[in-house]
Amino acid sequence: MSQDPPTGEEPVEYLVERVRETIATDADAHELGVAVQAAGGRLLLTGTTASDDQRRAIGQLANQVAPDYDVVNDVDVTPLTPPDTVEQL
Repeated sequence: MSQDPPTGEEPVEYLVERVRETIATDADAHELGVAVQAAGGRLLLTGTTASDDQRRAIGQLANQVAPDYDVVNDVDVTPLTPPDTVEQL
């Protein structure tokens, strides 16, 4: 999925990678499992994260890095929970 950005200043592949890197390295998001796709003036974010706060941070970061794009945050939240029982080996 590749298309010129609305501003025409930066190749869309570079923008997608900047968004991905920002999400991976930001202290609030710190998420490697988010895919970023750009098409038609939109950024689609998909993947999973452990909390609603991380999901919100991911969307906010994408908006900050790509303000000219409509960000669609389809990141799912899958909370991390400890196991109910101890595994016997």
